[in-house]
Amino acid sequence: MSILTVKHVRKVYTTRFSSQQTVALEDVSFTVQAGEFVAIMGESGSGKTTLLNILSTLDRPSAGEVWLGERSLTSIPERELARFRHEQLGFVFQDFNLLDNFSVRDNILLPLVLAGTPEHRLEPALLPIAEDLGIAAQLGKFPYELSGGQQQRVAVARALITQPRLILADEPTGALDSRATGQLLEAFSHINAAGQTIVMVTHSVSAASAAGRVLFIRDGRVFHDLYRGAQSRAAFQEAVMHSLTLLGREGLHAD
Repeated sequence: MSILTVKHVRKVYTTRFSSQQTVALEDVSFTVQAGEFVAIMGESGSGKTTLLNILSTLDRPSAGEVWLGERSLTSIPERELARFRHEQLGFVFQDFNLLDNFSVRDNILLPLVLAGTPEHRLEPALLPIAEDLGIAAQLGKFPYELSGGQQQRVAVARALITQPRLILADEPTGALDSRATGQLLEAFSHINAAGQTIVMVTHSVSAASAAGRVLFIRDGRVFHDLYRGAQSRAAFQEAVMHSLTLLGREGLHAD
């Protein structure tokens, strides 16, 4: 069953003081099935960040449609967007976006608290996620007391706490060393195996190879769509690298 449908999306930016236009997305169409883990790759300026912003409802397309299940994202009134994001989407950012004056527990629970969740339901929602992500022992600490990898897993826990239909991750391994990257990707794989749908923008071949499918964006269009299938992760990583030679390697790395 398709959970995310993108149909002929086009995005054009017009400069503020002239009529000059920049086409960020030309004609993007694809679907994501419920329970998929999809990585989006492309050179800098290819349009992948613009696409993620449109999927997250932070920006609107100039043309085309985006659907989450039966809901058209392009028709949601502006006044309802914040509530929609809170209830349907989970976000993981490169720079974690944690509040340093909040404990790990409070950072994770913040979305539920803002939604008015009864206090007796908070800990039962928190503990299984914290244990699955290996951060249960850090709940009483503050973000600045944690490693980068631990902070990113706290951010993942915060994204999961509302049980979103879709997790959107923007370069989630970009600020992590190789060990922390491996731990985070293992966590993503575990979360995905439990049924969570994930769409991740990344420059990293290693990160992309943890997904079950990679979409390659070039010049505002979907250039290639690569499925992992029964391949090992190592074999899939080689396939991703091969596809990147067709795109051009500028701005991409194998970390």
